[in-house]
Amino acid sequence: VTDYTAKDPTTQSYIDSINMEFANILNQVVAKTDVALTTVDPETGTRLIRSQETSLGDLCADAYRWALDADIGLINGGGIRADIPAGDIGVGSREIGYMFGQYKRIQNGFSGVLTGKGLSYGGSLVRKEATGYGLCYFTEEMLKAKGNSFEGKTVVISGSGNVAIYAAEKAVQLGGKVVTFSDSNGYIYDKNGVDLDLVKQLKEVERKRIKEYVTVHPEAEYHEGCAGVWSVKCDIALPCATQNELDGESAKKLVANGVIAVAEGANMPSTPDAIECFQSNGVLFGPAKAANAGGVATSALEMSQNSIRYSWTFEETDAKLREIMKDIYIKSAEAAKEYGMEDNLVAGANIAGFLKVADAMMAYGVV
Repeated sequence: VTDYTAKDPTTQSYIDSINMEFANILNQVVAKTDVALTTVDPETGTRLIRSQETSLGDLCADAYRWALDADIGLINGGGIRADIPAGDIGVGSREIGYMFGQYKRIQNGFSGVLTGKGLSYGGSLVRKEATGYGLCYFTEEMLKAKGNSFEGKTVVISGSGNVAIYAAEKAVQLGGKVVTFSDSNGYIYDKNGVDLDLVKQLKEVERKRIKEYVTVHPEAEYHEGCAGVWSVKCDIALPCATQNELDGESAKKLVANGVIAVAEGANMPSTPDAIECFQSNGVLFGPAKAANAGGVATSALEMSQNSIRYSWTFEETDAKLREIMKDIYIKSAEAAKEYGMEDNLVAGANIAGFLKVADAMMAYGVV
């Protein structure tokens, strides 16, 4: 299954046994799904080429293979005190489960090295919601500093994955009205406010495209082309889809339509031209490295709970997340002001992050 060769015989024997076991498992999957999956030789663990179109069983097998390969890197270069590996685009609870199971088997012990685990084996409440919730907590602090809030505001959100769905949920809880979602094909606009329960059903359960929303709500609109979502008039924009999705032209449309705040839920969704447009027009802008830190923050909270062998309630974890995001905003804003760039949270987040690392390096004697 994996071509990796371990540095020591003990680890290699574990890998060999896993390869053999997985070969048998995968061949059972092939037999039960009636589709042409990858053929595996149970004697050698050799993976042959798949022939026909994919299926659910095929995807599960691929995810399992990937998890095994990825675990080798964790064993040799990661660990509970070296990193905080967690899910992202294409890596959800299923893949984390596969990886954690193999890591636990190879290491012969339980640790919190992988985060985003299921609740039944060491996961944390709020982890699924964390990036979206944290984004809104950061945005709320950004607005509050200017005497404003989500209350009564129209919110445009791109994407329809974890970050987008739970950013929408929290935005509504804070008093906003979310009117859009998107995927790689197009976007929906519901002037009455999106039906979040339906979006969750479509995307989390049925795994369907966002255009299916209008079959249930024909009064809503579906438009091909996901970039068009930024043409919708709004007060707050939360890009939560993918990198470079919001360019300079889209930023100009948002500014022209009166946007007052933009905060990044995805990783670097705004291009440099877009950021410059927002900043030059006085739009509050929360950069991804600060605004979407809620996910990794809650991963750290998950590791903390694993360390003490105790689980906090949803409310306890959510309160800790909110305080973390508030602190991130305060540190970013204070750093920007101290260095003569008040309200520039891009500079503030960069400076605050750099100073934290630099101070640690000085303390370690590394100059």
